[in-house]
Amino acid sequence: MDRLRSLWLESKRRLNLLTNHTFTLPVIVFYATERCNCRCVMCDIWRCSRKRELDFSEIETIARALRPFATRNVVLSGGEPLLRRDIFAICRTFQKNGIMPLLITNGLLLEELSGELTTFLPGAMVSIDGSRAEIHDAIRGVNCFDKVVSGIRKVKNVNPGFRIVGRTTVQKANYFDLPDIVRLAKEIGLDMISFIAADVTSPSFGRSDELTEERRMGILLAEKELAMFKKLLEKLIERHSDDFRSGFIAETPERLWRIYRYYGAMLGKNRFPQVSCNAPWASLVIESDGQVRPCFFQPPIGNLRQRSLKDVVCSPRLRTFRKNLNPQEDPVCVRCVLPMEFNFIH
Repeated sequence: MDRLRSLWLESKRRLNLLTNHTFTLPVIVFYATERCNCRCVMCDIWRCSRKRELDFSEIETIARALRPFATRNVVLSGGEPLLRRDIFAICRTFQKNGIMPLLITNGLLLEELSGELTTFLPGAMVSIDGSRAEIHDAIRGVNCFDKVVSGIRKVKNVNPGFRIVGRTTVQKANYFDLPDIVRLAKEIGLDMISFIAADVTSPSFGRSDELTEERRMGILLAEKELAMFKKLLEKLIERHSDDFRSGFIAETPERLWRIYRYYGAMLGKNRFPQVSCNAPWASLVIESDGQVRPCFFQPPIGNLRQRSLKDVVCSPRLRTFRKNLNPQEDPVCVRCVLPMEFNFIH
């Protein structure tokens, strides 16, 4: 029976790609809130005027509406999802509809909520932007490094099987710190460490437009820094071959080189790395006020306060968007720091 269901889901997923219609949505990203207790240099969500968040009953309706689309996972993002007092009730309502919630968090509330976290979630992705407080806290905009580290240790003490992945946004303030971040990840018991480049070009993360030139220069690598980053990556890849093979470092060496080429392209030294991505065909982003996007960085296609989820995901507008989208040429996709290739087999 499981094999038949797997084949059935596979056929529906492939139909998404072939027809641009929506037969299934394996993954949903849900911005539970845009409130945040960090002040990150590369993000403006914390600067935003507050949107009227979807209430619990509206989220229940969305969770039920996802059932016909065989959604397997909902990624709870934000803002900081743990700032919602009903976040664990939200987890339960997705679980009741056969959808496993996954958490992206800045880690400030891990220690306080360790019991609930390990009860309602299988794991979390936690922001780790430096191996020391002075690096991490300068990027996050608040003094939080020690609290995040103690929170990770507390959660692992409560449930050693709770899976915690560290996520580092590589940028000017921490590119030199990658080897020590890997070391720290092992010391504090992370199951995996992941690295991405910082997005500075899209109107995402609470921005109404691209970052100012001054702010961009505070995030992007300068030419000399890029040369140093290249040497650092070469050593990291050579010295941590076992960590790449085991998957402790989430990215392959080639994926890490994408970060180098991305920052090189931002300096005009080379082309942006080629993008392979099927996210707009396999997933959906639902923002805290019900606005829906085909991915993090593309424009909205509707709002769940105005139309049902089925109407939005089966709309001619989304089909046309998919039909006209070439991720290897679209100006937003070409500069994407997080292209995702979902497995349409499993």
